[in-house]
Amino acid sequence: MPPPIPEKKVGRHAPDGNPNEPERTGILVVGDWLVDEHWVVGKHRAFSSSRTGREHSRALHAEQCSVRSLCGAGQVATILYQAKSGDQRPFQINGIGIWHPDDEPVLTHMLNPSFNVGRTPHLLRSDEYVKLTPIANDDVKLFSLTPRHLEIMAGTTRIIRIYKHLNGQVDLDRRIDWELPLTESDFRKIRKGIGSALEGMEDLSIAIQHIFVTDLLKGAVSAELIHWLRQTFHHASWYVSSKSWRPAWFKELPKTHVKLILVPQQAAQRAIITGEISSSSWITSAGVASQDAIKAIDDLAHKFGSAKIVVLPEGMSVMARDGSNGYVLPIEWAADALPFTPMASVFYPALGALLIRSKDDFFRTLQNAIAFTETWEKAEVQRTIINNWKPTPDQILSLDETDQQPNLPSWRRFNWAKLSEEWLQAFSGTGVVTVYDRRKPKEEFQLWRAMTDIHSYVTCIPSKRKSVLALLREGQSLKQAVLGDRRHKSFYVVDQPGSGKSYMIECLASTLGMQYRKFNITALSSRDDLADCFQSLSAAQSESPNEPLMVFFDEMNTRIGGHHVYDVFLEPLEDGKYLYHGKTFHLNPCLWIFAGTEAPTAGKDHESKSNKAPDFETRLTRPVMYLSGLRSEAKQDSQDTLSEERLQELRRVEQVYLGVAAVRREFEDVTRVSKKVLEAFSLIDPDKIGPRGIRRFVRSFEYVQYSRVMRNNLPDKWHVQMEIVPRLYEHWRTGEDSENLLVEIKSRIEG
Repeated sequence: MPPPIPEKKVGRHAPDGNPNEPERTGILVVGDWLVDEHWVVGKHRAFSSSRTGREHSRALHAEQCSVRSLCGAGQVATILYQAKSGDQRPFQINGIGIWHPDDEPVLTHMLNPSFNVGRTPHLLRSDEYVKLTPIANDDVKLFSLTPRHLEIMAGTTRIIRIYKHLNGQVDLDRRIDWELPLTESDFRKIRKGIGSALEGMEDLSIAIQHIFVTDLLKGAVSAELIHWLRQTFHHASWYVSSKSWRPAWFKELPKTHVKLILVPQQAAQRAIITGEISSSSWITSAGVASQDAIKAIDDLAHKFGSAKIVVLPEGMSVMARDGSNGYVLPIEWAADALPFTPMASVFYPALGALLIRSKDDFFRTLQNAIAFTETWEKAEVQRTIINNWKPTPDQILSLDETDQQPNLPSWRRFNWAKLSEEWLQAFSGTGVVTVYDRRKPKEEFQLWRAMTDIHSYVTCIPSKRKSVLALLREGQSLKQAVLGDRRHKSFYVVDQPGSGKSYMIECLASTLGMQYRKFNITALSSRDDLADCFQSLSAAQSESPNEPLMVFFDEMNTRIGGHHVYDVFLEPLEDGKYLYHGKTFHLNPCLWIFAGTEAPTAGKDHESKSNKAPDFETRLTRPVMYLSGLRSEAKQDSQDTLSEERLQELRRVEQVYLGVAAVRREFEDVTRVSKKVLEAFSLIDPDKIGPRGIRRFVRSFEYVQYSRVMRNNLPDKWHVQMEIVPRLYEHWRTGEDSENLLVEIKSRIEG
């Protein structure tokens, strides 16, 4: 760690010392400064064309259009530089990044997007031959981390994005990164030379009061740089954003001076992929913060007590915490209809600028920032539609309250601590949650809380959720992969008979929106029938060749003619090939899911020379998955700190959710259930009665009417049918049931 740097007197508040000029705020934007070039092309059909390759396109831009812009930290600086209060620009911008030394004047002028109008390949003259007029009043000062004296060959990274117009739609066809790669040796020089590279920052005329860090993982942001800035600008406020989930340089931040932590989409998704958020999303399908998201944000809030935490899970959805208050803009109200615009790089500086200058409360500021982002994106997307598009005044952030954008609807506000408590109630006892209706307590059974990962599928046990989420994420990655990059993915799940494996696969296919084919080994009369199954898969793929297919084979433990069938799947999983009537056929990459009541190599079967179970398991994408939730089977990792008592409680709670879900499927008009019925579900031993038994139990309910289920609807001798321990049943039987014990079933959140 570098030694502490003595505090320096950096800058004055009034530019040029003129007391008649309004006081300005010094802003430092640190991070990865990139240049985007947006090319819209169409098919070119010139008869005289030669050397065209597989495809010939032509640019569709007019002479005075705008094809380039700053992105990343450059986009953040652009929004802040253009921001206005009245007729004034309230911010003086300083920038730190990595670029070619000769590009500094051009980058400075590019902070005004109008500068980019007409600077296209229609003209061969380059900016390096144009004498640029210096920016007046020191509006902008840039500092490169790779000055010439460090002898590092650094370039300005340019990202060329090529769009096509197809059937009235704009499609992002490809991206080309034009950059000079830096070696680890180069980065060591950069980190070691921070002090000399930034020496000129001591002479700034306006003090640095706020620091914005934008980390796109290109290498500009490091722990050493953050340490230097913290030591140099002791009193500055910090606003940070990184594509990495909890980057290593977080530990160098001055914790009490961090005012905003923004988690952009890539970092939010990274947290899910790595399992740090053990949910399918930060925001549930019901539109509230998930239990794992609350824990993650609580941890950030504990480390950075003065910071407002904002997460952009996907699209234009938002989740934020400000002290005891929480806010959510759900995905269904904020679908990202503009996928080619940099939402995070606009929303982040807009929110930061409004926090600095606005007197509104945080919720109002949050609304205005997202509203500005929506307006900015609608203007920016015209770049790919209008041939001579130019930046518009709508893309300039106004900090005056009278100019604020209208509010977006459907924000949800909640008390953070109360929401956390509701999640605890939902997974304890019988799952009843106390809410407040017009300040009066009201009890609800919120069925949606156990269905946050896969639509309509109940999961409460952590180990089971991990396996289910793994299937969901692997399916999503297969579906999102470019057609040529797809590979077969295969998984084997183990669970008890009647556990609902088939239903889980149906729900998974529905959630993923994938085609689905199901086969059962017990229904096949010979091993040759498997070739017919593969033929049906090939036929389905021929109908939709670009769409991945989900394939489910159940009862894989079953033998046909005294032999296992694992060997039949070896070549299809490895090479996508199979034999049919002596000829070799091909299968496009599929999502293969196999299920059985034990692992292929379990028991003594693997000792047989004819059993290919070990080879079959080596072809699986992940090790065998156990869904029962039993600690001995699930082999839970060291991160799972659940006690055996808590695990058993969760298994009982899951039985209650399974019971209520079965009630809603069997009796669609039912909206209320008695606590006594919930207690009855909780008495059922999950080791003896699985989901199939729960469904049969619910179907035996008698005289269900008045949209409710009560104790008297349970059949006689139900405790015998469900194998309830007599002592527990006697205790249950002595309790009374009444209208006062009814709770409302909520399949989804309202409001």
